[in-house]
Amino acid sequence: MWNRVKNIVSDGIRDLFPAYFALVMATGIISIACHVLKMDWLAFPLFYLNIFSYVVLWVLILVRIFRYPTQFLADLADKGGSSLTNEQIDEIVYGS
Repeated sequence: MWNRVKNIVSDGIRDLFPAYFALVMATGIISIACHVLKMDWLAFPLFYLNIFSYVVLWVLILVRIFRYPTQFLADLADKGGSSLTNEQIDEIVYGS
């Protein structure tokens, strides 16, 4: 049983999707927005969830760097499959 759990955790760290940091960004944004809107009853729990998520993700990333460096470097080299060119992005953002 423990071998199975160990394999699941190990596979999860090896295949950790880099975009999970979006969780940290989104939680932080919502926490700040709630604080600005005087909804501190929601802002502070989200803030603490944000800190917890940030620390956990950094620990997982550091473990991944040392245990699975080839997968980590492959993620750094991967452009995410975007098919938009810089000119197309400029047109979308700036409307020119």
